[in-house]
Amino acid sequence: MKAPALLPLLAAAVCAAAQEPAADPYLEAEAKKDAAKKALAEKLDADLAARAETCADTNRFFVAKGVLADREKGTVEVDAFTTGTLPGSICEFYFITLNSGHDYEAVFQTFAFASDVAKAFEFLGVPAGRPVDYPKMRFWSAGERVAATASVDGAPARPLGAFAADAASGATLDAQAFVYVGGTRLADGSLDVDSQGPGSIVPDYNEPQTLFDIPAKAPQSVVYTKTVVSTNAAFAAFLPAVVTFAPEKREAPLSKRRVADDEVLFHADGFRYCTPRAADCHETLLPPGTPPADLVKRLSERVRDEKRDVYLSFQWTPKTTLGALKNAATLLQSLDKDDTGVRVDAPPAGFPYYQFILPDEEWRDREKRLSQPCELRFAKGEDGAVSATLVAIAENWEGESLKPTLVPEEIPLPSPEALPALLKEKTPRQLPVILVFAPSGLTWGDVAPWLEPVLAEYTGIRMFLD
Repeated sequence: MKAPALLPLLAAAVCAAAQEPAADPYLEAEAKKDAAKKALAEKLDADLAARAETCADTNRFFVAKGVLADREKGTVEVDAFTTGTLPGSICEFYFITLNSGHDYEAVFQTFAFASDVAKAFEFLGVPAGRPVDYPKMRFWSAGERVAATASVDGAPARPLGAFAADAASGATLDAQAFVYVGGTRLADGSLDVDSQGPGSIVPDYNEPQTLFDIPAKAPQSVVYTKTVVSTNAAFAAFLPAVVTFAPEKREAPLSKRRVADDEVLFHADGFRYCTPRAADCHETLLPPGTPPADLVKRLSERVRDEKRDVYLSFQWTPKTTLGALKNAATLLQSLDKDDTGVRVDAPPAGFPYYQFILPDEEWRDREKRLSQPCELRFAKGEDGAVSATLVAIAENWEGESLKPTLVPEEIPLPSPEALPALLKEKTPRQLPVILVFAPSGLTWGDVAPWLEPVLAEYTGIRMFLD
């Protein structure tokens, strides 16, 4: 007689269960990730406390959260974790900071501050180099060579490049070398990598805000999508890892530093080559008047025998003719490549980037240009006086024409002082470009008074010689 009374209770229980929402798989997965991340952070705190005791010798060790430098071993270890990015995904970074936001295209991430990694390298005596700086026309990063490996969840360490692969061939990048550039200090003394940019510790392209870079010319716009996460990185997210950096050890008779900041000065009668960069040229490697073949030979010896990465500051004297300057620039361009060990650095103050005199010759023809920057045309009179004319080219679009009608306006310039204001007024969309036309027999001293005041703003100067 009591059994029927149970039926309403059972029915109510069934209804309640039906109304209870099903577990959300995404939320469950995120909760697991948060728990794993929290466990890693807690372990890092525990490790820091333990290292304070086991690595108390401050002459040998530098200790910070997630960072251990050992002078005896010559290494810097950084505690990391896997991002879980799937093999075959685009890989832009080997290693990033916690604040990066680029974990979807990176292999490893860390709780450590990039500034602490920089302090560890300073502790080892490794100087910071220079990242690329495109506004300043620095197209090569400069820094001491560093080998990097990574161990995941206690497994044997592999080269950091083994966790990335060439997208076309699938070959892993085990032999990839790195250079320590050190990031850039902000006005308040902090390191840009910790608060700005993509939070890059180790990228696979030339990143302006990064702690390390690769010793090759690899602009992001050129190499994007060419590197992917390799099958060696088929890890779940938040597995513990250790990334170890080992600066190159250089023994005598080699110089302690691989980076050689050298200077080449060109005059009509040849080159002078010296190091380091300084007004009094501390050590002359080649005297003034050195012919091109001897310069090439000495640079090759510096790279091959001395095992240096040579960064050249290139400048020239006022008496240098523009024709001779073009020949010198052509020579440097033939050396300024990944496989030569010679890199032309950013231009010194008062000079344009050396390739300004090696323009795309198609741009002589206004009809073949995508835009119409101002032209600056030089001429030399019979009396030897140099005159300059600014040519502003308006684009008139009429009807349904697919091409504009080009209307040039020639403005004779009374003096170099008149040029900056006219350029600002006449340059379309404030393009940082001037197309210069000059006789090859003019000297740099003839045109420099006109160009030097506008070099900082118009970094895209291109000079065509008649």
